[in-house]
Amino acid sequence: ISPFQAFRASDAWFVLGVGNDALWATFCKAVDRPDLFENPKYATNGDRTHHIDELAAELALLFEQRPMQEWLDLLEAAGVPSAPVNSVDKIMESRHLKSRNMFVEVDDPGFGKVILPGNPIKMESIPERPDRLPAPEVGEHTDKLLRSVLGQRDEEIERLRGGGGHLAW
Repeated sequence: ISPFQAFRASDAWFVLGVGNDALWATFCKAVDRPDLFENPKYATNGDRTHHIDELAAELALLFEQRPMQEWLDLLEAAGVPSAPVNSVDKIMESRHLKSRNMFVEVDDPGFGKVILPGNPIKMESIPERPDRLPAPEVGEHTDKLLRSVLGQRDEEIERLRGGGGHLAW
């Protein structure tokens, strides 16, 4: 699908998704570029994909002339899929992501409080946790697993450790 990629406006990056030939016509009209629509190199999605390097260069020149929000407003009004490329700080302030509990705070013994991604799968049958346990320390569950999964006894675990406090493998 072409163009279906990120472009830089005069102030920031955004993504554009022109998913079919009808949308291409809408896009060309919205950005006031009938010459692109009339160019036989860009007549079909296959043509645009074949000439994507040339088309992307042409669009890059166009998009650098205005700020991102102007392009997004114009494209949204026309029904052309587009969206900003967000930085981490903007994502962390997203009301939508916060409301979906997509950031959870973990009190890690080695690093203190850290923020991790929340579970993206939201289902009524699975209760949402506002927090998450820290990752286990290296070897924290080794003895338990050796006993429960491998059926090892304490003496065998000590033999595996070689008496040095850590498993020898």
